[in-house]
Order: sequence, then C-alpha cells, then structure tokens
Amino acid sequence: MFGTILQAEPLDLVRGMLIGAAVMDTLRGIMHSWFVRHAATNIFKGIPTTPPNIDADNNFMTVMAAFGYSNFQTGALNLSIALFAPHLAAPALVIFPSCLALAMVGLYMPWNEYQGSPAEKNGKYMMGGYLTVCFLTGTFYLIDPSLVGTWFFYYAVPIICISMGLFFRGVNRVKTKTRSE
Repeated sequence: MFGTILQAEPLDLVRGMLIGAAVMDTLRGIMHSWFVRHAATNIFKGIPTTPPNIDADNNFMTVMAAFGYSNFQTGALNLSIALFAPHLAAPALVIFPSCLALAMVGLYMPWNEYQGSPAEKNGKYMMGGYLTVCFLTGTFYLIDPSLVGTWFFYYAVPIICISMGLFFRGVNRVKTKTRSE
C-alpha cells in the first residue's frame, strides 16, 4: 500500500486530495448548518454567552450557517473539478487555502477593530493541517509533479494525523473545576 502511494500517478494523488477536500468541506457544511448549535458549543466553544444573550447567540449561529453554505459550495466545486476537470485540481488546491488566508488578513485589518475571540476554536487544528496539506500538495504538483508522491507519503499524512489528534484532543477536553471555584 505505501509503495503504491509513492508510485501513484501525481495527478491521481492530487485528484484524490481534492476529493478528500470535497468530503471535508461537505462535512464542515453539515456541521456549520444542520448541527450549528453543537458545533458552536462543543467544537468552537463560543456559545452560549454568559449571561445568556439570545440575540448574540442567534447572530453567531447565523454567521456559522453562512459558512455552511460556502462549505457545501466548495465541496461541490472540488468534487466537480476532481471528476470532470482534473487538470484544474492542483490550482484548486492552492486557490482555496489562499482565499481563506486572504479573508483572515482582511479580518485583522485595523479598520475592522477585530479583538479576537475568547472561544477555544478547536477547529483551527484540523483546518490548519487540512489547509496546509491542500496548499502544499497543489504547489508541489505545480512546481514538479514528481514531488507529490514523496511529499504526500512522508509529510502530508503525518500532518493530517497530528492536526486531527489535536482537534479531537481539544474537542474532548473537559474543563475541570479548580480549588478556587
């Protein structure tokens, strides 16, 4: 199996990565829309507000549901590209994380006065690994397709495993009371 990864056609690995990204985005869409309260309270850990503020909680969940829409859209586009236009798979793997990075830069522009969030944002571990692997897989393919198999086997798989481990560790972390509470 491992030799198969190293000997696979680079375009097949890139297409497979894009199909994996499509599945990931679809799962994110489901969590951000159909299970928005669960995702907000147990993964993002950003609501409920203390004291309860129904308007703020509902506004927050509305924004998360909007992310769900874009996740479904990205998942469908990634799957379509992988199946019907595989020659665009590598650029798609580079464009998606680049667009998210551009949005984050915009969020931190001084005129937005963004102060950060007290939420734990446990999805950041999974997203960091996912976006890194997408971006670098696409970039390596565009530079030299022969690099993709080695990159994917030796680096991408461990990055995915570590980021998922950190994600589940954060999600499953239960706040324990200290003596002063």
